[in-house]
Amino acid sequence: SSVTLVDRISEQILAGQYYRALKLAKKLMAFEEEVMKRV
Repeated sequence: SSVTLVDRISEQILAGQYYRALKLAKKLMAFEEEVMKRV
């Protein structure tokens, strides 16, 4: 779910893993795009 991805992104940012956070953010955006297509 999107909440899980947001939590993982936050954890990566707090750990200083910005590139990993960006990669997860891309996954979140793709997930949200798919959700919006179904609306």
